[in-house]
Amino acid sequence: MCTWPVPLRPGRPRPAHSPLGLARLAYMEHTVKRSQSVRYPSLRSSLKVAALCLFDQDFQSHVWASPTTKTPADKFSFAEAIAFVVDDIGMAEPSALLGDVLLEADEEAQFEVLSQTLSSLLDRIGPEGNFAQASRTLEWEAVRTAAHRLYESLTRTSPP
Repeated sequence: MCTWPVPLRPGRPRPAHSPLGLARLAYMEHTVKRSQSVRYPSLRSSLKVAALCLFDQDFQSHVWASPTTKTPADKFSFAEAIAFVVDDIGMAEPSALLGDVLLEADEEAQFEVLSQTLSSLLDRIGPEGNFAQASRTLEWEAVRTAAHRLYESLTRTSPP
């Protein structure tokens, strides 16, 4: 039985869980979540790369801002990153992606925000718009922020 560092007042019920017990429960829950997997891990990995490309300013300034620079094989071009999120993954309802590509509701929410901000950007620049056009819009900063949040969420919950 766990002992408490602070004595209980007479008549006061003992809490159901000690702080140590709660910490163990939180660790177990974290371990279970980390061991979860998705049906399509390659799509999840690609979504993570697309999100990274959409928020990484260094990558964008070295690759996307220079029309002559070839996009590395392990990254997405500007058009590919947007198409992957909006068309390839975004065709389904975000809730339908849970278990297939996304692990948690937080990832779903972040994905939905990114999809919406990309749709707003596409409304502004058109489907044939390029990075130079996109980067000059107000919507671009919202896309970068949403992509960064999704990337962090995917990184935090990715199985080991």
